[in-house]
Amino acid sequence: MTDVFACPAPAQLCVVVDGLAFLLDVDAPAAAVVAQDQVCQVVPVIGVPLLLLVSYFDIVAIAPEGIAWRSPRLALDGLRVSLAQADGIRCVAETLEDESVDIVVDPVTGEPL
Repeated sequence: MTDVFACPAPAQLCVVVDGLAFLLDVDAPAAAVVAQDQVCQVVPVIGVPLLLLVSYFDIVAIAPEGIAWRSPRLALDGLRVSLAQADGIRCVAETLEDESVDIVVDPVTGEPL
C-alpha cells in the first residue's frame, strides 16, 4: 500500500509507502515518525477522531495528539477492519483452519472487548 491520508489533526498527514506508515507534521516534514509497518488498510473511525493503521495482525490508532494506542496482536494473519465506529471497531481475522473469526476492539483503548 502506498498513499497519503488526512489525520485527525489538521496539520498532520499519514504517508504510507510500501506498507510503512509515517506520521508527518506539515510544518516540520523532516520530523516524520514511523507509526506502523506492514499497513494493509487505513480506516477512519466514525464518530471518534481516530485514523486506524491496520496491519495483518494488529492496529495502531492515530489521534489528534499522535499515536493514541497500539492494539495487542489480534490475529495470526489476515486482519481486516469491517466497520469502525464509536461503539467498537469490528474486525475479521483468519484462523489456522482457514475460517474467519470476528473481533471487536475498544476504540478508546485498543483492547479486544
